[in-house]
Amino acid sequence: MKIYGPYKDHAKPKGQNRWYLSYHAPRENADGTMVLDAAGNPLRQRHRSYYKTESAASADKDRLRDQHAAAGSGEFLFNREAASDYEAAQGIVGEKVKLVDVARF
Repeated sequence: MKIYGPYKDHAKPKGQNRWYLSYHAPRENADGTMVLDAAGNPLRQRHRSYYKTESAASADKDRLRDQHAAAGSGEFLFNREAASDYEAAQGIVGEKVKLVDVARF
């Protein structure tokens, strides 16, 4: 994930949070699945986080990157049912065998 900024929003009046970071993340439905276009690619949504100062915006870049890395992009497990299937399959083969090896077999 690439985070752009910090940028100053000159349209906002002084005294408000004028500095922002901009990044794109996959758009999600209410159930947590990604919204896909006709070709099956995820639609992306722009996010802006506003801050009081430029230094506060710069300092928050690492937190946003870490949060995205911990949560993942959601490209592989679309819903709880898919996650349950994965956990059940992992329980059958055990921890010593990778599911990729099982699929190749």
